[in-house]
Amino acid sequence: MHHTATEPTRLQPHDRAGRLHAGLTLLRQERAPIADYQPADAPFVEAWRETRDRCANDHERALDHLDRFLHAHLGDLADLVRRARDGRGPTPLLDQIERALRTAVA
Repeated sequence: MHHTATEPTRLQPHDRAGRLHAGLTLLRQERAPIADYQPADAPFVEAWRETRDRCANDHERALDHLDRFLHAHLGDLADLVRRARDGRGPTPLLDQIERALRTAVA
């Protein structure tokens, strides 16, 4: 059976490691270099900013904060990655999320 990049969002991983892996797998996909978010993406963007700030202020629990973000927004993340591949998603924001996840799991 062929698996697509969006399948991790169909069956939400049940643990933190699975969610972090699913998020990084999505974010490793190639994206158009110049794309930005749309007004409808504002709740996702705000949720990311809150998560980013929590991680910056509470380094010891960064993985927990990222996990909660992915648990709530993995489907939205998959949608934004798909759009970014086509030049219609928030590439700079996705780059920022990918860097944060890579740093946290390193």
